[in-house]
Amino acid sequence: MTRRSMESKAQALLETAPDAMVIVNSFGQIILINAQTEKLFGYEKNELLGQNVEILIPDRFASKHNAHRKNFFSNAKTRTMGEGQELFGKHKSGLEFPVEISLSPLETEEGVLVSAAIRDISKRKKAEEKFRNLLESAPDAIIIVNETGTIQLVNAQTEKMFGYNRTEMIGNKIELLMPGRYDSIHQAHRINYFKTPKVRQMGEGFDLLGKDKNGKEFPVEISLSPLETEDGLLVSAAIRDISEKKKLENQIREININLERKVKQRTAELETKNKELEQFAYVASHDLQEPLRTTSSFVGFLQEEYYGKLDENANSYLNYITQATERMQTLIKDLLDYSRIGRKTILQEVDCNEVLSNVMADLSSAIEATNAKISVKEPLPVVKGYATELKQLFQNLISNSIKFHKENLAPEITISSKKLPDAWEFSVHDNGIGIDKQHHERIFIIFQRLHNRMEYEGSGIGLSHCKKIVELHGGKLWVDSQPGQGSNFQFTLNKMEME
Repeated sequence: MTRRSMESKAQALLETAPDAMVIVNSFGQIILINAQTEKLFGYEKNELLGQNVEILIPDRFASKHNAHRKNFFSNAKTRTMGEGQELFGKHKSGLEFPVEISLSPLETEEGVLVSAAIRDISKRKKAEEKFRNLLESAPDAIIIVNETGTIQLVNAQTEKMFGYNRTEMIGNKIELLMPGRYDSIHQAHRINYFKTPKVRQMGEGFDLLGKDKNGKEFPVEISLSPLETEDGLLVSAAIRDISEKKKLENQIREININLERKVKQRTAELETKNKELEQFAYVASHDLQEPLRTTSSFVGFLQEEYYGKLDENANSYLNYITQATERMQTLIKDLLDYSRIGRKTILQEVDCNEVLSNVMADLSSAIEATNAKISVKEPLPVVKGYATELKQLFQNLISNSIKFHKENLAPEITISSKKLPDAWEFSVHDNGIGIDKQHHERIFIIFQRLHNRMEYEGSGIGLSHCKKIVELHGGKLWVDSQPGQGSNFQFTLNKMEME
């Protein structure tokens, strides 16, 4: 094969390369180039052949390049040029651009030549710069590590957090930034992560610790993300110092523990007080009945023996004493009933339709006397509750609606219910005399009356009973009402669990 044909074949091979290809002899003279070289550097082929290769290098590197070239020819082997350094090419216009260069020796009849594959990495450098800027603007420490655990890149937040400068971290193992006792465990975790890389939290459910240059340990949260690069798979770790968060969590935990302790203590105290009050009310009411029975008996004797034999004033006084004694007996009975609410009760399934039917039977005389009309919109639910107390609740509300009806107008009472996520809500709506807004809270206080006994009889404890019963079932009781517009008593019963 002739020398010309060999050169033609070499030229053809060079033209198939995607990179700029420059072949140089030991004197640094350009022997062959391809079209990519012309395109990359802006020269025509005849402008480069025979020229020193330094024509393609920025002037500031020319003198050093001579020495590097001589070193290469003294130990020629395939390698990357200037590994770990930034290399630049120089365009015909004088414009500089970043490049990567791979060198390969070529054995020829005329001696050893060197083939340089030159790649313009301007776009990659811009992307890397953009990536670095994003890295630097991140609020967290960002560390990029390869599969062997060697740190490739860090941002300013990493320097700030761990106290090392970049040069101290890059090229070192990631274990530098961890407590030594975790080294072997972490290496195993890293190997597993690279087997199945995906975006996730590191050590989820565990307390993770970082270690700064001074050896101080601090709590961290770490998010891992795989990065596919030309150099292979890397992992990006976003690290956040959560010392303040942990401190706050500990303070909140301590506050909650103290609060829980105080709540338990206060609840126990309230339960004791409530029991004492209930016992007091029971005992006091029970003990009060005895002297009242004695008074009532003697007044009865006086009326049987002397009624009509004394003057009119004496007869009136006896009547007043009898009425007062009866009212006192009613109050004591109601107080006893109030203290018994919730005592010795059994939680069971209660059909509210059956309860309502029994209540209407008990109130049949009052319903007939007033021509009251009671309707239920839809069947009422079956709830878990205390049967006796629920019957008393419905009875008190309905009897109130009957009692406080408008003059010359028959009571109309509508009962309904609706299901809530964790409770049942009931409504007892009437067309009665209504209640002024200023009294909406007062009516639920024990022995509070809005009307005198001449207008409406009663002790003023019925709605207090209702409130206590509803609260026993974990619910609330309230009223919507205006004078002359009727009243709508509403209450909720929580969905209670059977023991």
